[in-house]
Amino acid sequence: MLGQNALALLTVVYLADKFHLRFRVFPVSQLAITVFVLLFLYEFILFWIDGIVGRNVPFAERWVPPFTGTLVWVALVYVFNRGQRQAQARL
Repeated sequence: MLGQNALALLTVVYLADKFHLRFRVFPVSQLAITVFVLLFLYEFILFWIDGIVGRNVPFAERWVPPFTGTLVWVALVYVFNRGQRQAQARL
């Protein structure tokens, strides 16, 4: 359905923009939960629209991406923080 991803992304970006100053003070564990909730919300909106249209999507295709996206995000935060600490140690 045309615009389905746009609606889901717009919702997630709106929430992330609205609360971005609060997110900055969260520890990484709470940020990981926040990222998971935002990715889950994105998939839920897609699930909801697909339900209205009558399109069936396999379970794994719909609900695995929030988990893998959160794990990738945590790994990237770890790598970037490690690189930042090494750069600061050189100075």
